[in-house]
Amino acid sequence: MRTAEHTLERPILSEDVVSFTDCRGRLAEYFEKTRSTHRPVVVTQNGRATTVIVNLADWEQAFAAWEEDRLTREVLEDLRIGREQIARGEYSTIDESFDRLRKEFNL
Repeated sequence: MRTAEHTLERPILSEDVVSFTDCRGRLAEYFEKTRSTHRPVVVTQNGRATTVIVNLADWEQAFAAWEEDRLTREVLEDLRIGREQIARGEYSTIDESFDRLRKEFNL
């Protein structure tokens, strides 16, 4: 379960996109901005976005949420595959499974 003190926000293009030159001269200010607004700063080079500055606490929270979502999708996919296997009769009873384990491990 996610319990968030804050959430990584979307950048506001008119406020959060800066050139590399500007960023280099005001880096501490942009670090503080990401911390206080929870919005990333997008850094451009030669007019193209190349880098994103994100506050570490926001990144960790977002990454944990992404990982939780990925794991949820994997479990749901495993359940879907299991249901298909059961529908095709590709399963063993618990007794059959334990018998196979006992035989395999000489128990």
